[in-house]
Amino acid sequence: MPERQTIEAATAQVLTDKLAIQENLSRYVFGFDTRDYDMVRSVFLPDATIDYDSLPPFERGFPEFLEMSIGILEQLASTQHFIGSVHVAVAGDTAHCTSYVQATHVAGDGRMFVGAGRYDDDLVRTADGWRIAARVFRRQWGRDDDGLGRSLNVGKR
Repeated sequence: MPERQTIEAATAQVLTDKLAIQENLSRYVFGFDTRDYDMVRSVFLPDATIDYDSLPPFERGFPEFLEMSIGILEQLASTQHFIGSVHVAVAGDTAHCTSYVQATHVAGDGRMFVGAGRYDDDLVRTADGWRIAARVFRRQWGRDDDGLGRSLNVGKR
């Protein structure tokens, strides 16, 4: 019976980890959509690497990404990000998560652009919970009929 309890405990830990990682992704989108940048910071390691194929390269990693993102978001009236089809693989204190994202961005004058793609995140367990150590975003499609994305220099490198 002790072996079964060990397996059940391990399974429960993996499920708890997967849920915590999904919650981390939710904090990311809620943080940006509500302009709570401390919440966004809580999702990443301070030295996380970031590679978005829809944005210029980030030589300084996460701090530069956040700075640029804030600059873009502060020019918009609203954003709404959806994350789905989340697949998490946990291996001890590291994990990999692949998820899809669709994001709508709206300017004060009603112009909008929508982008969608895939996040591939490498995460590590810290004393404060799971944090993204590296993120790769690959754009799969976008719609920018009125040029808002182009005017903000987003959508392609």
